[in-house]
Amino acid sequence: MKVLVLADIDRKIEKEFPELEFTYMGYAVGQHIPLTHEEIKTAIPDYDFLISEFDTIDKDIIDAAEKLKMIICCRGGVHTVIDVPYAAKKGIIVHNTPARNASSVAEYVLGVVFNADRNLTKADELVLSDTLQNETFILPDKYRDSLWGMDSRSPYHTLRGKGIHKLTLGVIGYGNVGKVVVKYAVVLGIHVLVYNHHPILSPVPAGVEVVDREYLLKNADYVSLHCNNRTHEVVMGAEEFSKMRPDSYFINTARGDLVDENALINALDSGQIRGAALDVTRHEPLPPNDPLIKAKNIFITPHIAGATDEVIETGTDMAIYYLREYLSDMWEE
Repeated sequence: MKVLVLADIDRKIEKEFPELEFTYMGYAVGQHIPLTHEEIKTAIPDYDFLISEFDTIDKDIIDAAEKLKMIICCRGGVHTVIDVPYAAKKGIIVHNTPARNASSVAEYVLGVVFNADRNLTKADELVLSDTLQNETFILPDKYRDSLWGMDSRSPYHTLRGKGIHKLTLGVIGYGNVGKVVVKYAVVLGIHVLVYNHHPILSPVPAGVEVVDREYLLKNADYVSLHCNNRTHEVVMGAEEFSKMRPDSYFINTARGDLVDENALINALDSGQIRGAALDVTRHEPLPPNDPLIKAKNIFITPHIAGATDEVIETGTDMAIYYLREYLSDMWEE
């Protein structure tokens, strides 16, 4: 039986299934862009299993997949790239890899919190800009036990953070990623507020408060977004930003279209909120003249919150599980 791999996975999968023949194409061999529709359609008839990630698997490709028994998509949301109902109609099993990047995204979120609370980026920029030399708040050598005097302009005052135990983190969306963010934050001693659109049926960690969205927005030092975008509704707009405090900070690692970016820019530039960190935006990559780039106190990264070796390993382990489960059932029959 043959497996077509289009996703970036660990080749250790071959050792788990010596009876299977693996072929790697597209992203799996470091190709910069996915295979074309026609390339996949031409290749797919020979394969029993498909491991994909970003590639679009539509009705035409599924019709061409005469031997295909199962698709494993190495991402959380599969409906945007795979015609799941049609695959089911053709008797093809479709699996995704939910939460494979949850730990990595949670690490990113808490990294942003540490960075923003302690003003690390600003501190780095201040030192590298060479503006500290000969300032009056730098103590003369004979007085120095530390570098800074008590001048109100000194970095000791202007870059002072609250401290992690004094922070309140608001998590909007208590799904696979949101749960891990909450778990890690609680371990660090951060007070956590959670809002979820649907009732939370499972117990939350001790000390975590489940609240309504308005309460969360008004009381959190950091508001972190972890919703899906199946309905493509804006979750954070002008009304929501207006409820946040001037010393609060917004983080989005979910999806760019959940946020009204013009409203966010206005909130930043007017001082309605202190800052924002975005790992996702409506347009990726951002055009050079995008207004977000010029917004005040914004920190933007190129959709890398889930970019760790651990994510590849976890996705591979889940693919191994699905293949083993299918083959075990087949052999038992």
